[in-house]
Amino acid sequence: ITVQTRTGNIAGVDDTWSDWSEEYVHPKGSLIKSPDSQYIQFRINFKTVTKNRTPVLYSVEIPYLLKNRPPEITKLDLEVPDGNNKNEKDKKPRSTLKQWERRLIWDAKDPDNDKLVYSVYARIENSRQWVLLKRDLANKDFIFDIRKIPDGVYSFKIVADDMPDNSQGYNMTAEKVSKKYIIDTTAPVITKLVLQNLTVNSFKISGKATDNLSRIDNISYSVDAEKWINLFPKDMLFDSASEEFELVYKKKNKPTIIMIMVQDEWGNINTRYKKIK
Repeated sequence: ITVQTRTGNIAGVDDTWSDWSEEYVHPKGSLIKSPDSQYIQFRINFKTVTKNRTPVLYSVEIPYLLKNRPPEITKLDLEVPDGNNKNEKDKKPRSTLKQWERRLIWDAKDPDNDKLVYSVYARIENSRQWVLLKRDLANKDFIFDIRKIPDGVYSFKIVADDMPDNSQGYNMTAEKVSKKYIIDTTAPVITKLVLQNLTVNSFKISGKATDNLSRIDNISYSVDAEKWINLFPKDMLFDSASEEFELVYKKKNKPTIIMIMVQDEWGNINTRYKKIK
C-alpha cells in the first residue's frame, strides 16, 4: 500500500489544485509533501504480487495544524482628563483620570479566537527609539503618569501577541502606531512684566505669556487678592503659544498688589505678582 496526496483551496478539484504527489512508500508518520492549502485529497494504491493475498486498509489519519493567523488592532486612542481633551474632538463620557494621568485605549481581535497579551511603547518626536512602557498586559487599556516622561510630541505603539494560546515560534503578532500627541507638564512663563503707575488709584501693566509646546488658554488677574478676572490678549484670541497682554486698572481705592495668572491648554499654571508703589 502506498499513498499520494494533492491539495487545493476550493472544495471541488480543478486546475488550481496541485498535481498528485510522489508515492509515500512508508506513509505512517510521513509529512505531507503537497503544498499547504485548505483542502486535501488522498489516493491509496494497492499492489500485490500474490493473487490470493490482497492488501487491506483499515483507516487513514491526517493530523493537521491550522495555520495561525495574526491578530488585528482596530483602534488606538489617548484619553486625557476632563477639561484637557484637546487631542480628541469627539464628545466622550466623563473621565476619571487625574490631571497628570493619560490612558491609552485600544481594540483588538484575533481571527482564531486566541488569547492576546499586549505591550505598550512610546517614542518622542525626532527619535527612532521605541521605549517600552509596559509588557504582557491582558486588558485593552493602560494608564501612565506623564510626570515620569519628558515633555514633547509622542507617538504610542501597541503590540498584540497571541503567545498565550500558541507555542514559541508559532505565535503571531500585530502592531498599531497612534497619531501624535502632546505631553506637556511644564507651566508657561510670564515675561516682560512691566507695571506703570498712572495716578494714585490707577496703573497699567503689560507682559507676555509663552509656552514651549502648547497654546496659551487663559490669562487672568487679581488685584489685592480679590476674585480672578479674565484678561484677553492684545489680539483678542487665544490662538498661539505666545500671547501679549495689557491691562489699564482704575478704582476708587488705591491698589497695592496685582497678580497675573496664565494657563496653557493642558491646565499648567504659572503666577507672578507686582507690588504697586
